[in-house]
Amino acid sequence: MKFVKIMNVSFLTVVLFIALSSGACVDTTIVPNSDGDSDSDSDSDSDSDSDTDTDTDSDTDSDTDSDTDSDTDGVCGDGTQDSDEDCDDMGESATCDTDCTFAECGDGLTNVTALEECDDANTDHGDGCEDCYCVVAQSIVDVPFTSTTGWLATGCCNEANYRHGDGTTLVATFTDTLPTITALSALNIQIGIRHACTSGTSMTFQLNGVTFGTWGSADGPHCACSNLTVATASFYPDESGYNLGASNTISILHSTSTQCMEAITTVPATTAGTAFRVTADYTSDQCI
Repeated sequence: MKFVKIMNVSFLTVVLFIALSSGACVDTTIVPNSDGDSDSDSDSDSDSDSDTDTDTDSDTDSDTDSDTDSDTDGVCGDGTQDSDEDCDDMGESATCDTDCTFAECGDGLTNVTALEECDDANTDHGDGCEDCYCVVAQSIVDVPFTSTTGWLATGCCNEANYRHGDGTTLVATFTDTLPTITALSALNIQIGIRHACTSGTSMTFQLNGVTFGTWGSADGPHCACSNLTVATASFYPDESGYNLGASNTISILHSTSTQCMEAITTVPATTAGTAFRVTADYTSDQCI
């Protein structure tokens, strides 16, 4: 029996050898004998199909969405000054507006505690709200050449309503037309400049002896009689130097004795013969 077994193995070995040398595909599975010989099936179709499908789908959707919108900004009016606030007085105060910004004239917020009667978001003159006080009255005085003394009316361009400097001082006197029932909030004085030929400051303007402006050739308009252009010199003197309901004096000091170099004429947009236009805005204690 042993002999037969050996023969079987030898026979298989020969067949296997022939098959391999011919390039044929051979199933080398060893089928177990009835003797328990484990003919090892090495059909290691190790199609280990390592489809371990590691789809760990790390969609951990870490929507932790760090919405740490750390709302550190507080609330205006809570009495605590936060980083985005200038101040916080729990409402309006003399130094703080209701929106927690510093109270300032011209910020667009009327702060009654800060004694504002109006606030039109600017500090412009002549718009009805002067320095945050309501204009309740306006006085316009056109001072004529007939009310002036000094300077020469003839010579040079030989025009009507014309005065040219000769080294003296031109003086005009007028009376404020409103009584002192209100407070003066703005004052404007206009002059029509016909010539300005001397370089530097050739004309100095004064109200009741206090200088409020100067003018020279750099300010224009020109130095020729044939050129009819007139420049409007417009100044805002300090109101404290103005005499309410009383007499006031405007002066022009001429720095050179040379004639025909500096001259004034009718103020543009006024009645012919107006040497100065004085506009005074008045306010009351309360807006009306």
